[in-house]
Amino acid sequence: MPLPPLGRSPDSKLADQVWAMLMELNGGNEVSRIEGIEAEQKEAWVGFGFHLEAGEPEYLYSRVDIAGLRGDRYRTQRGMINRCLRNAEAWSFRPFRKADLVACLQLYTKWGLYRQQEVPEPFFRALVRDGLFFHRRLMMEGDLLGVTGRVLEKGGRIAGYTFGAEVSADTFCVFLEIADPAVDGVSQLMFREFCREMNSYPFINAMGDSGLSGLRQAKESYHPRELVTPWIARKKKG
Repeated sequence: MPLPPLGRSPDSKLADQVWAMLMELNGGNEVSRIEGIEAEQKEAWVGFGFHLEAGEPEYLYSRVDIAGLRGDRYRTQRGMINRCLRNAEAWSFRPFRKADLVACLQLYTKWGLYRQQEVPEPFFRALVRDGLFFHRRLMMEGDLLGVTGRVLEKGGRIAGYTFGAEVSADTFCVFLEIADPAVDGVSQLMFREFCREMNSYPFINAMGDSGLSGLRQAKESYHPRELVTPWIARKKKG
């Protein structure tokens, strides 16, 4: 699981149910794990009988900084947004609807083909292949999962989509974002608008960079407040 069961309070019974599902799906394989556990929930998961290990550092931002993009250090992002909005095409940043599913998956395919040419690393290619299934499942069952989805519509077509969820009382996590590679500034515009909308949270977590240099540079360019260490839980044997 890339994120633990969502909610502000860890629950022992739910944790056991989730672990049983993972073990069944993975045939008892040791690959089973629950990622993205917040530091303040670490003690609870240990109490549930899990072993925890440090995960990949994640980028934590001040929501106000990204919503405003003020100052010289965000000049590049503002420039990209202006390029996106330069022509007269109407645009909107609105909630994802089930009717958007096909268009979003087509956009993902377009994005994936482009990105695999740009980043030929085998690991990244594997991430792109796995992501298609994950994104489809998320869109189909987003209401049940309690996630928040948004699309950027420009000129009557979907140019990007993004999903996130609350991971703690003060942090909203943006865990996926897909932008049309043929349209400049879509990613920057979506991130800004999502942060403006999630105005009840002081912080935005944009997850890690998977060791990919391009993704690391992009996330560093937003000047994170800090890098935080999420935790990975596995059930103790015996």
